[in-house]
Amino acid sequence: MDPYYKEHQDPYGPGDVRPTASHIIAVNGMHDKWQDKVVLITGATGAIGLETTIALLRTGAHIFITAHNENEGQDAVEKILNRCGPKARIDVLPLRMESLDSVKQAADEFLRRSPTLNVLINNAGIHEAPQALTMEGFESHFGINHLAHFTLITKLLPALKAGSSSAFQSRIIQVSDDAHDLMPVDFDDVNFAKKRYIPFLAYAQSKTAMIWTANYVNTVYGPAGVHALSVNPGKVLSGHYQFLGPEWSTSLTDGKGANMVKNPKQGAATTVWAAVGKVWEGKGGVYLSDCRLSRCPPCFIDGLEGFHMRWTHDRKNEERLWRLSLECIGMAEPLIEGMTPSSHCNIPNLGLPVAMEE
Repeated sequence: MDPYYKEHQDPYGPGDVRPTASHIIAVNGMHDKWQDKVVLITGATGAIGLETTIALLRTGAHIFITAHNENEGQDAVEKILNRCGPKARIDVLPLRMESLDSVKQAADEFLRRSPTLNVLINNAGIHEAPQALTMEGFESHFGINHLAHFTLITKLLPALKAGSSSAFQSRIIQVSDDAHDLMPVDFDDVNFAKKRYIPFLAYAQSKTAMIWTANYVNTVYGPAGVHALSVNPGKVLSGHYQFLGPEWSTSLTDGKGANMVKNPKQGAATTVWAAVGKVWEGKGGVYLSDCRLSRCPPCFIDGLEGFHMRWTHDRKNEERLWRLSLECIGMAEPLIEGMTPSSHCNIPNLGLPVAMEE
């Protein structure tokens, strides 16, 4: 079992001994062990994504990152190479998360450069943004946090299958949030077109959707060697909270709230643990936080006692969301050898944008 799973059961406070992303690489003995691996990370230009990338580059893997434009991507590469050295293997894929066409183009560009993928880390996202729609007319949190990553998963599942082996089965890491406990997916109104828009609930719904997607992937594609896990990075003061204002940041850094705050290196630790942790080989469908199975109602995964939030596992709605999402992005389910067949759910009229209903 992974040493951090056994030893780091509780956080200790700010500026402390809580594990960092680089500690996870070290304790798992992963330095230069992934010369044959390919990793794709979205949102690597942000604080947590940057630290995730830097840690995983130390494995020797070839890493692809996404960036909104060329300048943003090059700025991130310079920061990364300054810390990792010029020999780090890193490529940038232009990707605008608010456009499904852009996501599909980025996936196609990745496949032109690499026929295989070992780890996909869906880290990008928005948090409590003002009400807005994506290019295709979806509520921005649902469209960016969920559908954009769902599109990547759907397009890249064959490459993940091709990269899977008996020594290391491919992994998809969905970076979610404990906010998911506030709201499941509202299938009657995913776009907040009928009810009052509340940014935090829109964010919460999108994070539930990311968890349900991971669970579905693990159930259906796990037998084919593609597994998926969800992680909560914790509260990390970064640009991710740009819409909440300085008062919110101050409330976390003062008083009792300070004990919950992580720096970006600590915030990236659970993601990196999900990616490289030997304890997760051939496993998935779990929700991780603070480098452990998350604590709430108890569950048991292959003998590992852990915890999850109250609607983290919902097989019927996981499949329902999968079917809805395929409809939203206009794609058929990828069929790869070894996958477990899944029955189709009947999807009612869900109030999709007109362009998506045609």
